[in-house]
Amino acid sequence: MTTSPTVYILTGALFVIIVATLWLLPMSSSTQTANAPLPCPNVPENDALWIDAQYYARDFGVSVEEAVCRLSLQGEVGPLGSTFRSREPDTYGGLWIHHEPDFGVTVLFTENPEATLAPYVVDHPLRGIIKARKAEASLRYLEQAQNRAHDLASATGIPVESGINIPKNRVELYVIDVKALTRALREAGSRLPDHVKIIKVDQHSSPA
Repeated sequence: MTTSPTVYILTGALFVIIVATLWLLPMSSSTQTANAPLPCPNVPENDALWIDAQYYARDFGVSVEEAVCRLSLQGEVGPLGSTFRSREPDTYGGLWIHHEPDFGVTVLFTENPEATLAPYVVDHPLRGIIKARKAEASLRYLEQAQNRAHDLASATGIPVESGINIPKNRVELYVIDVKALTRALREAGSRLPDHVKIIKVDQHSSPA
């Protein structure tokens, strides 16, 4: 299932947000210097990266050269997220790329966000364009909460899908009839975990 501005992956009954997603809305409260010079590779104009950069430049009003710089850096985001997940599992809340009003990456930690981030970006290409913000829940907790909430909701017999909204630091249950699900959960004596929100949708995803 793909929607804008957030990209989702459908996996069985559950789907989760791509952490390093594109076209996300900007977030505030920067903890690093914005608009730092970006490292840029030299690519020929017939290269696939250069071609993609032309579309990016048009969409975000930057030069093609700037677009090449930005797109080339996106490959650094996933490995960094994997590092946080393995080394900071208790506090890491996820990360995402933002493109406006400035280009950069935002990462969430539940404790000491700036101090936690600092040693990982001393010599990293993303240094200067990555922001650290405080979150209430870790990504590991949200994943556990998603599984629990989805199971509770599915047990009511009401069709439901679920996802993790990284920027909002919460689990979301997507349902067509919110009142019906709320009533069914109450009658079953089921309490959703913390940081779970029921979201109304007009329809559920369908296999593509």
